[in-house]
Amino acid sequence: MRTRNVWITVISTLLLFPGMLMAEDEEGDVKAGERKGKFLPFPVVFYTPETGMGFGAGALYLAEPLPGAVVQEPDTVNGIAFYTVKNQLLVAAIVNKYLVKTGDKLNLQGIVQKFPDEFWGIGPDTPDTAEESYTPQEFAFTLGYQWMLTQSVYLGPEYTFSSIKIKEVEEGGLLDAGGITGSDSTLVSVIGGRMTLDNRDSRIYARRGCFFEAALAAAGRFIGSTENFGQADFDYRRYFPLFRDHVFALQYILQLRTGTVPFEFLPKLGGQNIMRGYLDGRYRDRHYTALQGEYRLPLFWRLGGVVFGSVGKVGPDISSLISAQYLRASGGLGLRLLLDEEDYINFRFDTAYNGDGLSFYFNVLEAF
Repeated sequence: MRTRNVWITVISTLLLFPGMLMAEDEEGDVKAGERKGKFLPFPVVFYTPETGMGFGAGALYLAEPLPGAVVQEPDTVNGIAFYTVKNQLLVAAIVNKYLVKTGDKLNLQGIVQKFPDEFWGIGPDTPDTAEESYTPQEFAFTLGYQWMLTQSVYLGPEYTFSSIKIKEVEEGGLLDAGGITGSDSTLVSVIGGRMTLDNRDSRIYARRGCFFEAALAAAGRFIGSTENFGQADFDYRRYFPLFRDHVFALQYILQLRTGTVPFEFLPKLGGQNIMRGYLDGRYRDRHYTALQGEYRLPLFWRLGGVVFGSVGKVGPDISSLISAQYLRASGGLGLRLLLDEEDYINFRFDTAYNGDGLSFYFNVLEAF
């Protein structure tokens, strides 16, 4: 799915509520084999340079695990809708289901969006003057099933379908000329697999442990795509406890593409999660790698601070990622306000600098 950084973070705000919901007592006794279910609507407010202010609403339905379930995690149905001051509209839903006897995980995601955006061309050194506006409309869904190999390792197949139509482009621009793959409309049907290793002490605010995910997939005309291409994505995160709640967090990502790739499915540098300080998609190409580190420390009362930095680049081939040419760097400072002491949920405000200017972000949960 051509998932945007803002979508990943906004939908992750739904993680705010399971801990609070599970802590609430239901009235009355629950019969054997029955499950408690809880529902909570909530508002959504956020800011990123790509969207400006965003406002919306969401809802979470949570079903507690049965006492004998292999995995003691709740099944969830999440829904969210938001609109931004830049006329960007998104409606999405996520369903997560754990099988009682095996612990296997079923995941379904769906998204509909109209998201005016900016395009600077393809390559690691596109100039600022190449910026042009365009408006894609997308309908997409992902269906995944993962077998539980161990308590921390899951592996399984995944299928994604996406339909994108470019509704508005700038006259005389690169997209208007039609030489960019996917500049008109694109159907993408992708089948592949995903492996996830996660032994972090918390999925919301990790202090120790690691997370690693590898996803390999192929899109082809034989399964309904307009283009043939392959993709490989790797995400590694490590968390080091230091002293008195000081934590150092490290993340490395690598994204590779082969074949004829629609421009909306090319890896993109920038966003509010990694390479903060660069607009999401400021640089895009067939391959992308980035490394970021973040030092997290308590300050006083419910306030905390972070210092972060990242380096990354895109390139047309794998060998170009090794070169220091066109390597981008950014860094910054952030404040954290603790909203929930039990799950350590933070409101975050980050200021990032990339050498050209400052960017500001606020949302809930950590960048990674």
